[in-house]
Amino acid sequence: MAETETALYVHPEFGRLQLYFQQDALVAVDLPFKPAFTGHFRALPSEWQHKLDAYFAGTLKDFEVPVSPLGTAHDIKVWQAMVAIPYGQTRSYGDIAQEIGSAAQAVGNACGRNPMPIIIPCHRIVGRHGIGGFSGSRGDETVSVKHWLLEHERTHAH
Repeated sequence: MAETETALYVHPEFGRLQLYFQQDALVAVDLPFKPAFTGHFRALPSEWQHKLDAYFAGTLKDFEVPVSPLGTAHDIKVWQAMVAIPYGQTRSYGDIAQEIGSAAQAVGNACGRNPMPIIIPCHRIVGRHGIGGFSGSRGDETVSVKHWLLEHERTHAH
């Protein structure tokens, strides 16, 4: 396996994203509540700097980049369904489960395993009666990031 290199993107309101690359392909994203990487950061590729700047400015609605994260066949179906959710909209875990022939809990588990939050927008999947978890957790810090992303997209959806 190729060596993973880490780059940093910092947004003044949202916080720090750590992007992991293998041979210049994005393989993972860590959100602000994840532990900080302590090694050497490479320069963030300008393509990603521009895409993230545009997303956080509300002008980029779809990253439109080829991503091929590692996961089970089920995970990949869920992640493909996430990418199809329009910017500024949400679907429930049950909606996605029905769409792909799965169960809501299995969809939630695949959301928690999403290696590229924001790029593969797992924040757009919510519970029927609440926001649900985010990035494999239900803690206040993680859910506050999900709230921030949803509000950001709702504000810039038009």
